[in-house]
Amino acid sequence: MTRPTIRIREAELDACLARLLDANDPAAARFVAAVLPADLRAPVARVDRQTRHVGSSGSIDLDVTLDNGVRLLCENKIDAAWSVTARGDAQPERYHRSSADLLARGVPALSVLVAPRVYIDGSRQTAKFDAAVPYETIADGLAGVEGDLIRAAILQAETPWEPVPDDRCAAFHAAYAELVAEEFPDLVLKSNPNGGATRPVGSRTIYFDAPRMLRDHDGVPRPRISVQSRDSGAGHPSAKFMIGGWAALADAARPPDTLTKIGAYLRPAGRSLGLVIDTPPLDVLAPFSPQREAARVGLAAIDRLRRWWNAEGAVLATWRIEAAGPHTRRIEADPARPASAEIGRRTTAPAVVTPRPAPRTSRVPSPPRRTAKASGLDGWTRGRKSEPRRLLRDGVEVAVVWRNENHTATNGAVWHVTVYGETLAERYRHIDDARAAAEAHVPTRGTRAAPHGIVKPRAKE
Repeated sequence: MTRPTIRIREAELDACLARLLDANDPAAARFVAAVLPADLRAPVARVDRQTRHVGSSGSIDLDVTLDNGVRLLCENKIDAAWSVTARGDAQPERYHRSSADLLARGVPALSVLVAPRVYIDGSRQTAKFDAAVPYETIADGLAGVEGDLIRAAILQAETPWEPVPDDRCAAFHAAYAELVAEEFPDLVLKSNPNGGATRPVGSRTIYFDAPRMLRDHDGVPRPRISVQSRDSGAGHPSAKFMIGGWAALADAARPPDTLTKIGAYLRPAGRSLGLVIDTPPLDVLAPFSPQREAARVGLAAIDRLRRWWNAEGAVLATWRIEAAGPHTRRIEADPARPASAEIGRRTTAPAVVTPRPAPRTSRVPSPPRRTAKASGLDGWTRGRKSEPRRLLRDGVEVAVVWRNENHTATNGAVWHVTVYGETLAERYRHIDDARAAAEAHVPTRGTRAAPHGIVKPRAKE
């Protein structure tokens, strides 16, 4: 089998394994036999996905219950690194704690690592699980789609992904970098993520090093910066500053006048708020020289946004409060925004964030949370079932939970959490779990120390 050209996600393997175990396929018998001695083996009674850990954030990939009551708490890995919570709980410790809690309550339980053999043999964390089941054991003799998928995942783990270099694309990016160095010394390109001069055909977006170009502003997350050679979603390529978690505010208040004066407008960019200036298209597979002027226009747009951010960007903190306020009405279409900006706009995100009291009950215990005050500047927002929920502190969004748009009956962990613009690795089955995780990552008011991995704006003096 040749290496798959598209990376297989662990969620796909979770669903595949759940189907095999639920059906008590012969592969399920091999799985159980790899974990338990003969006198404890039994058919699979049920399989739950993404159940919650005990005493920690995060979830169990596959929670397998056998007919005899034995519980197998399974962590599925293809080639991903081990995640660690903000308070320092690594995945193996979370599984150990959850299985120990069940044992203390009289439920026989084991923690199980399910992964390709190369992963099991190469990880020091394997010994922290009660058992390990190689993909190879499950896939032995397994035909059909499930067998092909598991074997492709084994190959993916054995052969790290490498980009297929394209000399035309590499030449374009090299010439682009020369233009930046010659004419735009205040702009800093990010290093090539592929290493050296290797550029695959799909390398169509140019990224800039925001920390080396921008000032920090209290209450405003640092944006990501890019110039696109093309943008099928928006209908026109652009130079963009993208502020994570602020997408819903694109139409909630008029953009600052100083921003529109430089030719920029606001629009959603995924789940980010884009500060956007439209630019000419570029073809990264064509010679650079005929496109030099078009590239110069895009770089000049980034430089205008950079100078605006460093001089005026602090105004976004007060703009954010206005946009999130309870009395803000949806504004009329921004005359500065071209019609192309309306193409491909998401309709699931609310245009105006109107904080309301948080729900009184939840499906799982969660920390006490403050409800939104009448001023609308503190607490969780509410909305329709598919809409994001936002946690405000003094009118500034500090966290957002949002739902996987590709939700199906088989991918139970559908809620994602973003705190101060950083998206957590864990996914959650219920919104209440996601909100509890968000609150756990938001520092107590008045403290300056942020949890590990989270960047916290400085507190107001």
